[in-house]
Amino acid sequence: MADKFAANLLIPQQYNDMIEKISNEEEFKNLADILEISVGIVVGRFQFLTNQWNKFNYLIKSFQWNN
Repeated sequence: MADKFAANLLIPQQYNDMIEKISNEEEFKNLADILEISVGIVVGRFQFLTNQWNKFNYLIKSFQWNN
């Protein structure tokens, strides 16, 4: 339940249909700008909804924690 709450806090469910139809980098960036979140979060939702785990991976930024 907490995961669903957190997911909906970042991207409300009403955007799911739109996200599933995204077909290019610009659409990801535009929606991320509207929602004021990272493009990678939108890509992650896209991958989860479409089960296309390798698509648009290049838009997901990784980082390392400094100790």
